[in-house]
Amino acid sequence: MRRLAGLFFTTVLVASCAEPPPPPPPPRVDPLAGLFPPIFDDYFELAHPPGACVTQEEMEADLMIRLRNEVMVSSLTCQSAYGGDQAFIDYVNFTTVHAPSIRNGQETLGNFLGRYLGGSRARLFDTYITEMANQESQTVINVSPGRYCAARRTQFETATDFDQSELDRYLTQAMVEYGENYPLCDSEPPLEQIVASRGGTMPVNAASTPDAMPDATPVNTAEPAATPADGDAAQPVDTAAAPNVILPTRRPSGG
Repeated sequence: MRRLAGLFFTTVLVASCAEPPPPPPPPRVDPLAGLFPPIFDDYFELAHPPGACVTQEEMEADLMIRLRNEVMVSSLTCQSAYGGDQAFIDYVNFTTVHAPSIRNGQETLGNFLGRYLGGSRARLFDTYITEMANQESQTVINVSPGRYCAARRTQFETATDFDQSELDRYLTQAMVEYGENYPLCDSEPPLEQIVASRGGTMPVNAASTPDAMPDATPVNTAEPAATPADGDAAQPVDTAAAPNVILPTRRPSGG
């Protein structure tokens, strides 16, 4: 009996000294979650010339300039919610870090517009980006400044901290989210192939797959500490007031 008691004590002692199992890994956080709030899907517009088609490069350029525009409008509209003057400083830093991508996007779009409209590429782009900024300001009015700033917050805070690889991944996902709005030229591969070549994946068509899960893209719904009053009217954005807007070099018209 004494021997059995000793054996039991030894077993309990060994078990008590064993290392506890490691904790489960934290859930994976998608760094793109919340960057494409569905609240803005109905306000996506392309102010392209009638009948225009785009290349893969032109689609990427338009999405790059669209992101810069959204970050700019957010920094001007949501200063009270995003930390005051720091919001505009973050926008300026964004345009500085990504100046090559912005410059390339502006030149590409200027040439795209010139292909259909002729004339100065610089002036065509300036008109285009002003219209894009005013469309975004109208979206602020349509959804209300408070809801706009709450929905754009994750995008603003994440995009202003992008490095180049993160920006490239964002643009790939933007093609997934918005690519069907862009009429690709006949010389271009299908959108699915373009996305796949960049390491992205198009979503499964829920209509053809009954068991497919619905889109559940997270949206940042947290109310900011201070948000513009919903009754405030957003004014058209003066792009001349925003620094680091680099216009493409003027080229002869006609192609």
